[in-house]
Amino acid sequence: TRARGFAAAARTLIKRKKNSIRNATTARKEAFRPLLPSSSARAGRVCAEGSSNCANISNIMDDFLEGEDLGPEGPSSRGLTPQERPGGSGVEVGTPGMGLGDTGLPRVTFSCVKGETHTPKSGFKNLFRRLRSMFKPEKLESKGDLRAEALAGSAILVLGCPRERFSVTEFEALKAFIMRGGSLLVFAGEGGEAQAGTNINYLLEEFGISVNSDCVVRTVHYKYLHPKEVHISDGILNREVLAQVGKNR
Repeated sequence: TRARGFAAAARTLIKRKKNSIRNATTARKEAFRPLLPSSSARAGRVCAEGSSNCANISNIMDDFLEGEDLGPEGPSSRGLTPQERPGGSGVEVGTPGMGLGDTGLPRVTFSCVKGETHTPKSGFKNLFRRLRSMFKPEKLESKGDLRAEALAGSAILVLGCPRERFSVTEFEALKAFIMRGGSLLVFAGEGGEAQAGTNINYLLEEFGISVNSDCVVRTVHYKYLHPKEVHISDGILNREVLAQVGKNR
């Protein structure tokens, strides 16, 4: 009788563990779904996050995925009106099936060509490995690959805190990637683009986004010991971006 009781308890624990893993996998997949392009994506759809401390990106992403609680110098930064943006405003973009690899999984490309502090080899190593279950992660390692043709097959492009300036040609390639429905995930560190020596705001400001030169300090105790280690779960200040993403779901 006691043996049967132990066996029943073991089966119950195994069943609960399987359900927990299944639920965690579903939650991770749903969390990344807003970044995937669709046939009705719009030009204003850009996902950009400014981190207060880029050194904590890998730890935050690891916690999230593990299911715990949670070139030539280009132009300088400037803002553009909607009329000055490529294609104007309200232009339907996107290609059905864009960003799907040979396996049918969405392709996530990590840039390693602009002196990024976080790459699949350093900082994003665990994230790169864990994405293989739901996506097809790839690395962009040649400076000549930052062009529209090379980015055409990607669903998401990740810039892990770039520390070099972008040229006009590279900005045009990124704009073309976004206009076709691609998603851009930008990370930045404390001090903004001035500290990093980049000019990424030139592109971000065209979509109502910019990286500030300040930092975020936590005033209450939490799981991260340093007051600058802050997990920003909803860091999109431009509500128009959220509205456009909501229309595409």
